[in-house]
Amino acid sequence: MPLPLPEPEPTNTIVFLLHPQQIAWLRAHAGQRGASAFMRRLLNHLIEEERQEVERVKQELREQREQREGRERLAA
Repeated sequence: MPLPLPEPEPTNTIVFLLHPQQIAWLRAHAGQRGASAFMRRLLNHLIEEERQEVERVKQELREQREQREGRERLAA
């Protein structure tokens, strides 16, 4: 009995307009899996960094709000 094929993930196409020097750098650093795979890994890394930064800022804002509310309670 054949295994069922996995459901394809929805994807979007993003196009980058690059200068020849950028293409050469990308090909030189992409490795065996190719430029597309390299760009996906790079974008995933950047997205994860951005998520972490957003979480850090949200935590700072929570802490500031808690401190402000604590001061307001003491003043009341």
